[in-house]
Amino acid sequence: MDAIGPAASLCQADVAFETVTQAQSRLQHVSMRFAEQLFLEEQTLEDDLHHKSQQLAQTLHDLTLQHKQRIQRREAARDSWSRRNQMIQTLMVVDTLMFTGATSIFAEGDLPAEGQTPIAVVYCHVICLGLSTGLLLLSVWLAAVAQQRMGFTERDGDIHYPCGGKHHNYDDYLETHCAHFEQAAYATFAVGSTFTLCSAAISAAARFAVQDAIPGVSVYAAVTCFSILASAAAAKLLWPPTSRMEGR
Repeated sequence: MDAIGPAASLCQADVAFETVTQAQSRLQHVSMRFAEQLFLEEQTLEDDLHHKSQQLAQTLHDLTLQHKQRIQRREAARDSWSRRNQMIQTLMVVDTLMFTGATSIFAEGDLPAEGQTPIAVVYCHVICLGLSTGLLLLSVWLAAVAQQRMGFTERDGDIHYPCGGKHHNYDDYLETHCAHFEQAAYATFAVGSTFTLCSAAISAAARFAVQDAIPGVSVYAAVTCFSILASAAAAKLLWPPTSRMEGR
């Protein structure tokens, strides 16, 4: 009986040791699986975090570029508006001066007494004076309309045009909605100024030829008038309003 007791105790100890060993092995296996799962989840989270951080950085970069582009568009629009508006204001001032000159000719540029001036000269003087006055007033109106259409508003970080449409830039809007009014204003100013000079030349030529009896003065006046017009045309061709750098 004494020999059986230690043997049974030894067998029980072996069974308990195997049980503990198996439990430790299972625990180690479970812990390794859990650690591996945690490592995979950590790697997945790091990859997602890295991907989202890259997306956020790209989005921030795109927003920064868009903001800078909007600022550049607004600054370019302001510069273009200032330049064109100054040109229109200068045109209106010169229009007013030429209209004042036409009014002075109308008020004080009397032709010689009736019978001394040919009727054709009188008709030419009246027609030139009427056309100059009307065209200069039309030029002022066209310039005012063009100046009114040039305006724009800045809202929500973007440029909004009076037409309510979308345009690539401010210059595109000007070419679409304002350029024809500007061209018409400059054209009517040029033609009206020409008729004003012609009316002044006719008045001076008639007065000098009839009252002062200076022969050939009408020819001299005509040559002077057309020389001025030729000089203006040559200046327009030699010095265009758009420089080479702006035209690129």
